[in-house]
Amino acid sequence: DRADAKQGGKAGNASSKARNERLAALDVHRVARAALNDFRVKKGYEAQVQLRFMGGDFQRTTGSRTKKDPRVLFTPDYWQVRLLDLIDRRESVFVTAPTSSGKTFICFYAMELVLRCPLRGEKAIDNDAVIVYVSPSKALADQVYAEVHGRFSSKTYAASGSRKYLAANFVERQNSEPPLNAQ
Repeated sequence: DRADAKQGGKAGNASSKARNERLAALDVHRVARAALNDFRVKKGYEAQVQLRFMGGDFQRTTGSRTKKDPRVLFTPDYWQVRLLDLIDRRESVFVTAPTSSGKTFICFYAMELVLRCPLRGEKAIDNDAVIVYVSPSKALADQVYAEVHGRFSSKTYAASGSRKYLAANFVERQNSEPPLNAQ
């Protein structure tokens, strides 16, 4: 029995070896038949392919700033630092940027400054300054509206002021407070 098993084992190893050789030859044949163009990116399209398929893996540039900015808890990109500087100077800004680049964060930074901090040299908070946040979807608009109320609901307005509401949600066929009366 043992002698038969030994021979069967050798025969099994020989057939397994032959099978592996056939598979290896098939792989060599497949690679030899493949045209080089099947794997190449067309000239001039390298950047588009990199951004489309590898964009999330790229290290983001932070410009000349390599240290953290004291106004934020992360190392901001150069454009974010410029934007924070404009907001700190109370200048009007319009932000459009790719998804997940920090637009909503920047908007909440501006809201914090406008809704809670007096102007330089002033003792009272300016209740006439306005922040407009435009959202690409109703769901995000509702989320930001709820977040504004969650963060800033302690703010009060004088009865004689031009602003009567902290925030307004102006969405097609659904409005909360009158948008022109909100800060």
